[in-house]
Amino acid sequence: LCVQRFKHDKTKKFFLYHPNHCSAFKAELALSLDVICHLVDDRVFESYMRDLFSCAEKYVIIYSSNTDKNPLLRLPHVKNREFSKWIEVNLPQWKLVKRVKNKYPNHFSDFFIYRKVKNPS
Repeated sequence: LCVQRFKHDKTKKFFLYHPNHCSAFKAELALSLDVICHLVDDRVFESYMRDLFSCAEKYVIIYSSNTDKNPLLRLPHVKNREFSKWIEVNLPQWKLVKRVKNKYPNHFSDFFIYRKVKNPS
């Protein structure tokens, strides 16, 4: 949809994530929209997170739930994760600059905007 909508805008490019091709792409902004909760394997989650942030030069925006709480009747293809703690520990050069709460009360995901900082503290 984005490729089609912005096809005449040469300032934008869109790529689908593939683990073996991520190192070839660099952009000012990397987006992750409703992906993290579907990464049920811990190794896949860690690889994806490292790739996501390594593709971004300045910003990363994540749309996801940010909790480790998983209902007892959860689906096999869903695993909620408190990804913000993982980022703090593993990628200290990235800081959360804004959280945009979801305006729909039945949705658990919010937007999390991260910015790369020069001197993490």
